[in-house]
Amino acid sequence: MHQLIKNYLCKTKSYSLHQQVHQVFTLVKQIIPNGKHLIEVSKNFNFKSLNAVRYHIGFHEKVIAEFQNGGVIPSSNQQGRPSVITESQLKLIQDYIENSYASRELLTFSMIQRFITEKMTISAPFESIRRILNERGIMQMIPAQPVEPGRFNISGKEIFDYFEKLKSEISGTPSNLVYNVDESGFQEWVDTKHLFACVPSSCKEKKITFPVPRNGKRATMLVGVSLSGDVVKPCLVFSRVTFDTEIFPLGYQNKAMFASQPSGYVNKEIFLEWHRQCFIPHVRVVRDEMNLACSAKLIMDGCRAHVTPEVSSLCSQNGIDPFLLPPHSSHLLQPLDNGIFSVQKTAYKNFQQGRSIPSTLTYQSRHVIRLIASLRRATDPIIIVHSFRSTGIVSQINRGPANITCVAAVAPYRAVEAMKIILRDIGKLARR
Repeated sequence: MHQLIKNYLCKTKSYSLHQQVHQVFTLVKQIIPNGKHLIEVSKNFNFKSLNAVRYHIGFHEKVIAEFQNGGVIPSSNQQGRPSVITESQLKLIQDYIENSYASRELLTFSMIQRFITEKMTISAPFESIRRILNERGIMQMIPAQPVEPGRFNISGKEIFDYFEKLKSEISGTPSNLVYNVDESGFQEWVDTKHLFACVPSSCKEKKITFPVPRNGKRATMLVGVSLSGDVVKPCLVFSRVTFDTEIFPLGYQNKAMFASQPSGYVNKEIFLEWHRQCFIPHVRVVRDEMNLACSAKLIMDGCRAHVTPEVSSLCSQNGIDPFLLPPHSSHLLQPLDNGIFSVQKTAYKNFQQGRSIPSTLTYQSRHVIRLIASLRRATDPIIIVHSFRSTGIVSQINRGPANITCVAAVAPYRAVEAMKIILRDIGKLARR
């Protein structure tokens, strides 16, 4: 019997493994009765269990049935283990993935599993299906970041119109007079990240904890930067009415404007006062030092505290032109949100007080030191200029008759994420 099977296999070398198993099974079944034919087939193919024989037989029959129903049968020279999913089923899954992506619907692999369970009869492990989809180039797994619905739905036309208006408004303005202003919130419990701690080799714990005050109040920092890399004196807003002056002798008295608000957020009164005390004096000094008479450009979002009549009037009186970003676009088009604040958050989380900081300082005082130190780290001129560039605003050399200055220019192609949205919407129009 063994020699008979061996000779038969020599004639079927071009067959795939499952085809060979099925053919040998059919041959042996006619000669050996009482179910022992499975054992004989298993011996000749060196299978360790009879389940392997049943798998190849069942799969071959399934492929034949699929072919008869209009599917595609694998070629006879297919090598290796056969696929657990047919071409027509793969096409259904591919269409499902592409339609979900085109409609910007979040699609997780568990949702694909549910789709397969409801639409198909597949007994293979889902991990095998995931591997097949990856190998066939049908699917890949990438990080998905949640955003607000408004930010998700911003259109390419809004971004395109913004760049056209920006080009006419700020092109040729001295880089020293192009500003971006925004706020960033800090709360130690929320902003503290997981760390790796150094422990003795005798430690048997797999994870340790460290104390972080959960009831620490929120603080907000109001920041202004210019395209030339300058930083306006920031404003720190705390929820406490009283402020600990113990850090003033340490050199922090004039490092920021300090304000109080019950929620710890910037309101219209604080924003207006910061303009009077910090922003407008800074613009005046720049104009005097550079001997500039042109208006300054202030890029900011449409927060209610930013667009009050009082702020507009104060800006108009001092030669400052506010320029508002499109709604829900700050994550794409605002320089502070595209580099500076993320660097500051990282520096704030990783800040080490060191031995020079008195341990007797209050929580609020230590908070102030961390905020100012992290802002100093994040507002290196290179970081500031790069943040403007990543939103499509660049500084270029202007060689005048008397001196060389840097002026603002608009380069939308630098704003990569914003351009992706424009190209996405152009693609949608082309498909209509």
